[in-house]
Order: sequence, then structure tokens, then C-alpha cells
Amino acid sequence: MPSSGAGVSLAALCLLLLAGPGLRGERLVGGLQEVPISDPGVQAAVRFAVEAYNQASNSLHYCRAEQVLRARSQVVAGMKYYLTVQLVTTQCRKSGAGLGNRDISTCPLPPASEQRKLICEFQVWSRPWLNQTQLLSQNCSVSDS
Repeated sequence: MPSSGAGVSLAALCLLLLAGPGLRGERLVGGLQEVPISDPGVQAAVRFAVEAYNQASNSLHYCRAEQVLRARSQVVAGMKYYLTVQLVTTQCRKSGAGLGNRDISTCPLPPASEQRKLICEFQVWSRPWLNQTQLLSQNCSVSDS
């Protein structure tokens, strides 16, 4: 009678081979991975998401990213970024002319007691070879801090 231990060993070997890349810390296609906030792709996705937020917002003032709280990415047909970003309202007023060539990061902030902060979850899909970036979703709520 054959030993069932060989079958268990073969099954364990198959599982290790299938899970190998994930166990070694390698990126799996389609897998969600934590990404450093300093990653250039993350920074570009944050800028794109904040710009899209400002265009869609009916606020009288522009918001800017105060802090990226979490960044994850997923390899799809391109790169999908899942971002958690704290936004803060600036003193730069929206007008018909917009910001022009002005960088939103140079917009002054109101005094701390008057700042309005939001926590936003953004999904950004980037396909650089097509020169295409899309904001797939955004969900913002007022921050307690």
C-alpha cells in the first residue's frame, strides 16, 4: 500500500511553487502591493488625483495634498494606484483664470484653526505608453484632525 505522505509532500511542493513569488517579496501581476510614498509613480498619481479633485470640487479654494497616508499599486493593463491622501484647503481662491502656471504646493494655508482637512481615497489608473491617466474613483470625508 503506497504511503499518503508522498501525496501530502507533492501537494505542499505545488503550493510552495505557486506561492513562491509572493513569499519572496516579488510583485505578482494583479496583486496589490504597498508602495513607498516617495515612488515617482505614486507622486504623479497623487498630483493627478488632487488636480481632478480640485476641478470637480465646488469649493471656493483649492486643496492640496498635505500628506500621503498610504499608497498601494496593482499591475493591470498599466498601473492602478490606491491612494489615501490628506488634503487641506489653501488660501488660493478658484477663479475663472485658475492657477495658471502657479504650483498649488506654493498656495499658502490658512491658520491652523481655520484649516479644513479631508481624507480622500483615490484610485488612479496610469498607462504611460498611451500617455493616459484616469481617476477611477474618489471618496473624501472631513478629517477630525
